Amino acid sequence: MGQPMATPRKGTATPEPIIAELPKIPGLPQEQLLAIIGQLALRGEDKASGKPTSNTKYVFEYLKIGAELWNVFSNLRPEPFTRDFCSRSTPFGGVYLIFRGQNLIYVGISDNLRRRITEHYGGKTNFAKELIGKYRTRDYRAFVEEHLTVSYKEIDDPTFQRAVEHVIIGVFNPLFNKE
Repeated sequence: MGQPMATPRKGTATPEPIIAELPKIPGLPQEQLLAIIGQLALRGEDKASGKPTSNTKYVFEYLKIGAELWNVFSNLRPEPFTRDFCSRSTPFGGVYLIFRGQNLIYVGISDNLRRRITEHYGGKTNFAKELIGKYRTRDYRAFVEEHLTVSYKEIDDPTFQRAVEHVIIGVFNPLFNKE
């Protein structure tokens, strides 16, 4: 199976492929990747006719989110959740992830990651209150510094931040996220 082609008009040259080269995913043949893209593009039905509808525009959103998730998780370097980490965090927007050991326990978004991560460290957020209740810790900051790690990814677009957060919550079901 070749590359997807644009439909040629009569009297025109053969069109160039829409996608110059599909990404190489280890263990996934190109034919299967094209089949997956095709299935995503046709997912859904027209309510009136019951015929499949084209969700092509959504396919590219799925791929964009998938690429960003791959970027987030392949470059993930969680660091101990300390005051120093808070002060070094970026003041820009994005997605942040909090881990206990190897388990993702919370994901959030913010327009100012430094401020939001510092609020969590300070113990005044709903996340902090739920963490204290679950683990019955008397010294919240000592518990956080000893048991939690945190990482973040800058993402400027608030709509895309929410989409990435939503997908991460859906896939990993972090303990302290309620959606």
